[in-house]
Amino acid sequence: MANKRECDHKKVPEKVLICSLGSIGSKYARLISERWPSVEIAALRSGISEKENEHVDRYFYRLEDAAKWLPSCVIVASPASQHLEQALYFSKRNVPTLIEKPIGIGNETPDDWEELEKLSKKIPIYVGYILRQDPGGNILKELIRNKELGQLVSARFYCGSWLPNWRPDADYRKSVSARKDLGGGAALELSHEIDMALYLLGDLDINFSECWHSKALNIETENQCLVVGRDCNGCLVTIEIDFCTNEPERHISLRGSKGSVYWDLIQGTITKTMEGKESEKSVIGLRSDERFYKQLSFFWNASNHDGHGLCTVEEALKALSIIKAINKGKSEQWRLD
Repeated sequence: MANKRECDHKKVPEKVLICSLGSIGSKYARLISERWPSVEIAALRSGISEKENEHVDRYFYRLEDAAKWLPSCVIVASPASQHLEQALYFSKRNVPTLIEKPIGIGNETPDDWEELEKLSKKIPIYVGYILRQDPGGNILKELIRNKELGQLVSARFYCGSWLPNWRPDADYRKSVSARKDLGGGAALELSHEIDMALYLLGDLDINFSECWHSKALNIETENQCLVVGRDCNGCLVTIEIDFCTNEPERHISLRGSKGSVYWDLIQGTITKTMEGKESEKSVIGLRSDERFYKQLSFFWNASNHDGHGLCTVEEALKALSIIKAINKGKSEQWRLD
């Protein structure tokens, strides 16, 4: 069992409710139990599965019953199609809420999103884009802020993986990722890269986007997406995501007038090449669990105006706007103002 660390800060919740015990919900339960064993964990379940989780202390099958338990905070880890309903239900009751990405599937009522955004000004509501907790993102952000690479010319975000390997013990064709009604598909499931593009570069004009269904997987959702645009300074931005690539690859590369940087997210390395100098390679990556520990620790201690770099509702809605544009398969412009 991992010991508590200084990054855990001072505040730890007494009771945490996790909505759904799918793969990500079960991971949250395990991590909380390991790092913060004093926390009482409950799960809100659909009733479909009766399998118990060794890290969960109690179960609820209705929102009303879960709310009566008076959780200190809620983690919404259900299918994306249920995120808005559950987040609104608990945030209206002043319960701090962490919503697993993406924030929704894009067909929700705009008035409901506006209500959730207003609530986020009063109580902590954040979205779990976990790559923000990797030091690699902050290193790249500092390089951009300090203009060490000079004028940025291009930025490429790529993530390729093989969906059947995501959950080896389950039929990938029946997973959330493969079902349109639950918010599956590459654009929603792999939206970390979209969030990182916005996090690092700010304003984006999306000039072209396309998503399609390759024949590599027997599913109903799209498994490949491509986005092409520019940031406010004219830097060419490409985002390519898929889960039909057998050999996993994930990287972010930035090229500027003075040099370039390549972040390999799988190896956890950053390679910086500056004009007239040899390349410098450094190991910086965290294990997946460490990213989640950091995110949870920051969420425990977040306020409605300071989330320690966590993704806000407003930022997550900007990412969802781009996802909607991708899924429509046509050019649309969205700006981070």
